[in-house]
Amino acid sequence: MKLKAFSMLEMVIVLAIIAVLMGLGWTGLINFRSTAEMQNAYSELVSVIKSQQNKAKNSVSSKSDGTTPYFYALFFANNKYYAFNCGDNNTPNNIAQNVRCTKDSTVTFRLLPADIKLVPDTGCTGLGFTRLSGRFVSLALPANNLDSISTFDTTYTYSGVCNIKISHTQISTERLVEINLNTSNVTAK
Repeated sequence: MKLKAFSMLEMVIVLAIIAVLMGLGWTGLINFRSTAEMQNAYSELVSVIKSQQNKAKNSVSSKSDGTTPYFYALFFANNKYYAFNCGDNNTPNNIAQNVRCTKDSTVTFRLLPADIKLVPDTGCTGLGFTRLSGRFVSLALPANNLDSISTFDTTYTYSGVCNIKISHTQISTERLVEINLNTSNVTAK
């Protein structure tokens, strides 16, 4: 009985076919994971915005000194977002002015996955939600690092449009959250 073996050429062809199939599968897996991360980050951002707006409409929490904040705010910096409470029981005017913000100790900052990029418009680094009405305002980001500060003064305005773009470095997909400060509408694209 004569034993027959595979030739070297046959082995190389089989290994090449396996490598190509694994490469295609790996690419599909990376795209699937990236798409899932992107959708999760987008859904979470929209949910956090709406949650802060509902908190403002219902005024469900107060600052550590016992006063109810006028704005429930989110600030976006360095691929993170932070929750702050701004103002006090006094109603600010409808013009841009200073307001003091204190870090919301009940909400920790959210760090997005490394491949997700969160890029707000220059004038929209902070979003505030007016107590009782839930109306949006744009808040200016402080110069300091938000990780290291608990209180700061900033300015706000009630007009304009804020766009927050979410993208993923592995795939060429972008999502946009558009917030119209004049009408308090959130449009997810």
